[in-house]
Amino acid sequence: MFDMVPAARAYLSLMSDVSADWETIVRHWSEIEEQYRQEEHNPSGCAPKTYRMLKHLKELELEDCRITTSCYSAP
Repeated sequence: MFDMVPAARAYLSLMSDVSADWETIVRHWSEIEEQYRQEEHNPSGCAPKTYRMLKHLKELELEDCRITTSCYSAP
């Protein structure tokens, strides 16, 4: 994902401050990237397992928000 601009990887952590979604994505980036790499040459151009992983992480984040009520909310 950072193949074209490897130096950008150093700034990924900054995205954690953007939203709860991005915080979750950054925290699980290596797993997401690994899954994507397994699908990136899919002839259909789709990455369904990566999509499901992101969707699952979002569901876990929402579940955690309901339990802890500590989610980031934009003003």
